[in-house]
Amino acid sequence: MSELIGILVGHLYVFLKFHYSEQYGGAPLLSTPSFLENIFPPTQGGVAGFGGTVPTAPRPTAPAAEGRGFAGMRGHSWGRGQQLGGT
Repeated sequence: MSELIGILVGHLYVFLKFHYSEQYGGAPLLSTPSFLENIFPPTQGGVAGFGGTVPTAPRPTAPAAEGRGFAGMRGHSWGRGQQLGGT
């Protein structure tokens, strides 16, 4: 039961801290306590810190595998596989 309460509280925190202000245009309802920011200072860039901003740059796309299936990915040649419903 305590695990479920922890999951619920964690999801509620993320919603009130980030999603509410981003999706509904309201002010952030929660702020990170100052003692946590003193221990773990927020950093710009990278993947660290509390209360940072969400990156807005699009993720890079993987290059196309030019008709070779997955042969261009990490050197594996997986083949075409089995088509469902085929004979």
